Amino acid sequence: MCLTRVGIPICLLLSFPVHSESLFSKASSIDTYLGYSFGSGQGEEQYEYDNEELNYDYDINIHRFSVGFISEKNHRFELSYQRQQLDFGDLYDIGDVRSFDIDGVLALNSGWVVPYVTLGLGFTTYRASGEEIEGGSDLDGFAFNYGAGIIVSLYDTIELDFAYRGNSVSWEDLYQGTESEANKLSQQNTQSYPALGLHLIF
Repeated sequence: MCLTRVGIPICLLLSFPVHSESLFSKASSIDTYLGYSFGSGQGEEQYEYDNEELNYDYDINIHRFSVGFISEKNHRFELSYQRQQLDFGDLYDIGDVRSFDIDGVLALNSGWVVPYVTLGLGFTTYRASGEEIEGGSDLDGFAFNYGAGIIVSLYDTIELDFAYRGNSVSWEDLYQGTESEANKLSQQNTQSYPALGLHLIF
């Protein structure tokens, strides 16, 4: 299931030009930035077990820290760490979600206002509270990230990032009892949120 989900974004990321028209064709033209963004939105947690499906809605708060590289054509490549806090209301209490991501950002122009689209992949950990996940162990998964936004240059070294982002996470399977197809519990999270960010270029 994860292979199917991650195959598409891998192909898209690898389809960027790799020779003279490469996003990063000249090392001397690459700028680096540090970024921070935060956002709030909604998500859905889906479980499948014994041919039955359960869905739970939640609110989400995102804090994202990134290191980015800007090419001569203003395209970007980002490495990021983000922490997601999920709020299920009175349903139950649960630990937070943490993710390490790799994202490509395709800039649509090179002016001081830059619209863009982004795709990426992430390795995500559902940090258990010890109540919902048996034994209190963490749950690992792969994320497919997507989004669009506008980057506004305030100065040569400062940018604001207005974005709408989302992702879909497929988690490793859990088992109720022995490891068999009949006892398998599959879990998936999807979420989306507006975000505001700041980049410091150096």
